[in-house]
Formats: sequence, C-alpha cells, structure tokens
Amino acid sequence: MRRATATALTALTVLGTVAAGTSPASADSGGLDDPWDDVAQFSDSGAAARGLGRAPADITQTWVDHRRNWVVSSIDIQDLERVPETIRIELALVTPDARYAAVATYSDEFVAFSFERNGEQAACEGMRRSLSPDGDYVIFLVPRSCLGEPHTVRFGSRTTRELEGGSQVDDGRRKEPVSRVDEPIRIGKRKLTRG
Repeated sequence: MRRATATALTALTVLGTVAAGTSPASADSGGLDDPWDDVAQFSDSGAAARGLGRAPADITQTWVDHRRNWVVSSIDIQDLERVPETIRIELALVTPDARYAAVATYSDEFVAFSFERNGEQAACEGMRRSLSPDGDYVIFLVPRSCLGEPHTVRFGSRTTRELEGGSQVDDGRRKEPVSRVDEPIRIGKRKLTRG
C-alpha cells in the first residue's frame, strides 16, 4: 500500500493540487491490494481462460482518498508499458445518488480520459488525471462537485484490455478472476467519509 500512497502524493504535487485540498491526514482513505495473477481472458466467442499469471494490465493496488474538495485515487497496474493494445482503466465511484466512473483509455498510440455518470458520458469540470506507462499507474483527481458533493463514496476498479479475437479483464476488488467479460465492477462496502 505504501507504493500507491507515495504514487498518489507524488501525482498531487505534480498536478499542483496539494494547496487546493486538505491535508491527507484529514481525509478518509481506503485501499486494497489485488493478486498479481487474477486476470481472465475471454475470446470473442465467449470462451474463458482464467488465472493467466502475471499478465500485463493486471491491477495490483487501488487507493482512494476522500478529501474535502476532491476524491483522489491511484490505480497501480502490472506492466502497463508493455500493453500495445487498447486498455480501458476504470475507477468506479458510488455515492448514495449515482454511480460514476473516471476512465483512462490507453494504447501505445494515444491516451484519452473521460467521465461517466450512470453509464453515460458526463462533464466533470476540473477533473485532473495522469497516466504513467513507465510508472505503471493512473491517477484520477475528481472534484467532489462532479459527484454531487457526497458525504460518502464507495469504490472499485477494473481494467479491460482489448486483444485480437478477445479481451482480458481484471477487477481490482476480486481475489479471483472474473467469470464473465461483462461482470459488473465489484464495489466495496466501506464508505469513505469526506475529510
């Protein structure tokens, strides 16, 4: 968990938001380690292979910090720099009123970021993000205003890597591979309270 915390704090400094938020000590934080060998692979016909070992794009840690003005997160990913195909990296944030997603789409040719509310594209003025293929992480800084100023949030994460003839999926909260390519992201029960 130390790597995720250090990565996120470094990103906060780089993105220039430390002064805009509260100190990390006043925020409610949550994180989880995910096994390095729980990626599932699915063919376009639906056939599945589970437990692929240390596959690129395997989530290893997810960390979320619910601050006064921001929800700050870090997702650590195994061998992100070795992913030439397109990968979707998704942070799911659930409030009492809606389900949101901060999304990074990455390949060796491009990086794109988006924000969703209840599965639909939505605006999020002021969202900041950083993706480091060499550092194997993605950082999202989501203004609480984009989430409806919730008192609490719950979270989960997932990667979906597009392959020729199929895809690979990892859920950051599951200790075992997913059983279906369209399986919903597992959301934690713990509610992180605003700092």
